[in-house]
Amino acid sequence: MKPFLKNIKPKIAISLVLVFLVTNVLTIAYSKIKLFILVYPANLQEPWQWYRLLTHPFYGAGLLNWVILVFMMIGSGFLVEKHLEKKQIWTLILSATVIGGASYMYMHRLDDFDPPMGSPAFIGWAYVVTAFILGLTHWKTSGLFEKIWVGVSVLLLINFCWNDHKLKNEIIIVILFAVFLNLFRIFREKKKNAIFS
Repeated sequence: MKPFLKNIKPKIAISLVLVFLVTNVLTIAYSKIKLFILVYPANLQEPWQWYRLLTHPFYGAGLLNWVILVFMMIGSGFLVEKHLEKKQIWTLILSATVIGGASYMYMHRLDDFDPPMGSPAFIGWAYVVTAFILGLTHWKTSGLFEKIWVGVSVLLLINFCWNDHKLKNEIIIVILFAVFLNLFRIFREKKKNAIFS
């Protein structure tokens, strides 16, 4: 387990959680920043505000949420960054961010009050689901840490299902999309391997 943890460093996950820490502290210290990065349901009909689909993860809603995100992303990052290319990882991150924000705008478009939302949780959950799928697909060649993290991912998903989360529907959409992305990647790899064998 030690050689695995020494050899594989989730650099993208570490970089992201550090950026989220800085922006979390900034949004706590300077609350006016939130006005420019949060997603509002009304933004659905304001295309010039769609940049918020990419900025909302920079609002972390406090340091406790950040600590939970660190656990999810760093733990999952070991598997995700071992098995996926950088292009695939960034596709996962950006699509989770945009789909999470867009689904929030759509689902709350009819609310009387225009509640703002900002959360890097969509990225965290996309990482957890991807790590779970990668752990299962590479089970035979996985080390102890990877197998343990598959179990942790299951516990995180069970905990999510039992708890009432403010963004539950949006996170479910992101989870389903992450599953779809991973199944598409697996199908493409198997097809590519069948052609070359």
